[in-house]
Amino acid sequence: MANVDAEASYFSDLLHIPEERMNKLPRGHFAMHIRGEDSSIAEVPFARLPYREMTVAEQQAHQKRMTELYGIQKQKAPQTLGEAPSRPASGAAGEAPIISPQPKPAPADEDDHTKPSKSW
Repeated sequence: MANVDAEASYFSDLLHIPEERMNKLPRGHFAMHIRGEDSSIAEVPFARLPYREMTVAEQQAHQKRMTELYGIQKQKAPQTLGEAPSRPASGAAGEAPIISPQPKPAPADEDDHTKPSKSW
């Protein structure tokens, strides 16, 4: 576990390691518990990976690709029924607004969920 400052007392009780000791662990050291063994502090060495650092151009290309693949795209909100569609400002001021027709509700006797279905 790492950075348990706020929960140090909880994990201290859980692992039976003094809270002061858990709060003062050096970098790369972790409190741990292995079933069947006592709790302990373990040092985990820093891993040196066999990969080179990306150049600035590679970082920018990678960022662009990730944004295209996984970024949030801004979309125009769809119009809901009953709203007048937007018109260009150059339209005549005296024109009546264009209103989409409203859908007709189903007759109550055909869509009554309290009655048994005729097809059953």
